[in-house]
Amino acid sequence: MSSNFKFSILFPFLAVLLIMLYGGTLGVTFILLNTIKLNAFGEQIPIAVIVLGSSLVFGVPIVAYLLTRNEPTE
Repeated sequence: MSSNFKFSILFPFLAVLLIMLYGGTLGVTFILLNTIKLNAFGEQIPIAVIVLGSSLVFGVPIVAYLLTRNEPTE
């Protein structure tokens, strides 16, 4: 078997494995953070989940923009 064929099989499996690991870790984190609740207005509000979700929604694009704005254009 050539090394190119081995890599063509290995890399997709590694990609799927890493995505599953990342998604599982993020899911478990959200489940565990859901137990931290704030008692406001007579209701239980999962404040930690809201903060983490909002930071992911707004933080990831901001960091991506800051990392790519200094790249030279061709």
